[in-house]
Amino acid sequence: MRIPDKELPIQTKLEAELSYLGYCSTIIPFLSSHAFVLNVDTKYTPKITVYRIGTGETITYKISKKIYNGLTEGEVIAIFTTENKMGHKKVGETFDEKTGKMKPVFEKDPDKIEPWITSYDTVGGWLNMMNNKIK
Repeated sequence: MRIPDKELPIQTKLEAELSYLGYCSTIIPFLSSHAFVLNVDTKYTPKITVYRIGTGETITYKISKKIYNGLTEGEVIAIFTTENKMGHKKVGETFDEKTGKMKPVFEKDPDKIEPWITSYDTVGGWLNMMNNKIK
């Protein structure tokens, strides 16, 4: 039996690379604003690790809770704007009487600069339609 030689949708290709190789390697320069979500952490401020499809870079970004709309691993997003902001460091803990638990205390750290996504959107099926134009 012969396996058909056909182009896979971009999102499927990236998922397969991550699953079989442990990393993504597809680079498509004209999709420079697009990224494949590798990891999502919402413990404090939402943080996502993405594979930038246009450059091949893996970057961890923070996203304000005001604009974060729930992302999942394996999703493709378009990142419109980013900015670097001063990070924070944990300097201690204080007791929260309302919850009865210890709560961390943070302060700004000028030595720690963090990239933030300030504007983005999910891509959905649009990227798979673009697959035919990439060939």
